[in-house]
Amino acid sequence: MTRTKMALAGAATALIGGAAAYYLYERNTERPDYDTLREEGRFSLRAYPELTTASVTLTGSRDKALRRGFQRLADYIFAKDRAGDQIAMTAPVLQEEGGSPETWRVRFVMPKDRAAEGLPTPATGVAIDTIPARRVAAVRFPGSGKSADLRRNEDALRRWMEKEGLQPVGRFEYAFYNSPFVPPFLRRNEVIVPVAG
Repeated sequence: MTRTKMALAGAATALIGGAAAYYLYERNTERPDYDTLREEGRFSLRAYPELTTASVTLTGSRDKALRRGFQRLADYIFAKDRAGDQIAMTAPVLQEEGGSPETWRVRFVMPKDRAAEGLPTPATGVAIDTIPARRVAAVRFPGSGKSADLRRNEDALRRWMEKEGLQPVGRFEYAFYNSPFVPPFLRRNEVIVPVAG
């Protein structure tokens, strides 16, 4: 084996090892608790408690709004745009349409031990609010979370809900659990929607 091939093999091994280590780190990141009420393959019906979130609302394409929203919220939790202590990162990052064309809301769920009234005051444009306790239908899938994948899985979730007699009562939301450092086939993405009942 030539030195070039050995160097490339070493770099590939290091990259895969780094991605695997980051994946394991992210698996230990706090996630909201929920009760699974019904499950069928990659589809489920869940009950979530009230969640405190930090959110931003941005205009533009979905993927650009997600990147910009992630950065603004990361600046808030890591105390880059305010004084005070840092807030632990959680998963997933949530995204939903904001009610008008090309408007998107991006949310970080706050850690369970951080109530809304105890959170640092955010910079302008970052809102602290709560999502009431709710039931949601969800579909889980791997991949890079491209818009076409989201639409395809949203359609699949609609069909499953119709079969199960579940009625949506809000907007469909997208949940992204992993960073771009994790290979797409290992990533966890979801489409979720609040349901009646």
